Amino acid sequence: MQTPYMNVCEMTDPYGNVTGICHEKCNSLFYTPAPGPVSPMFHRILAVFLPVRDLESSIRWYTNTLGFELVNHWGQGADLKIGKGETIVTMIVMDEETHRQALQRLNGQAYYSLQTSSIHEAYRQLSQLGVPAESCREQDGVNRFHICSPEGFIIRISERELIQVVSI
Repeated sequence: MQTPYMNVCEMTDPYGNVTGICHEKCNSLFYTPAPGPVSPMFHRILAVFLPVRDLESSIRWYTNTLGFELVNHWGQGADLKIGKGETIVTMIVMDEETHRQALQRLNGQAYYSLQTSSIHEAYRQLSQLGVPAESCREQDGVNRFHICSPEGFIIRISERELIQVVSI
């Protein structure tokens, strides 16, 4: 897909996980010119795409509750910065059926993970804001808990995340 600001493609791994790859054009808010070839080919995740039904309500929840910062709003979508801006959450309005299918495909799994340097403080702050959260627990050496967005997506909060590398 091509837009005035970026070229976008998606890849699906053997487990059904979809990864979007965006090439930001020079007129994009997030364009950063590289002085030459970037090695390795990819060096960070720029955006996590989040399907939403109610964009304005979702923006309010993510900014007021999780502390994300709104950086771009284009009507049917919005970009929110996480932390120092290493990753952007791109919200895109979806119709009810598409949104329902996205939730159903997750089958109760977390849509994405957020990392914190203080899991118990994050849990306390979210609890004080009235965000329902399961108890904080340790699993496989990782302290974590889950919350649910108003749109129904499960979000994992962890102090550190173990990454399993599988050779092909």
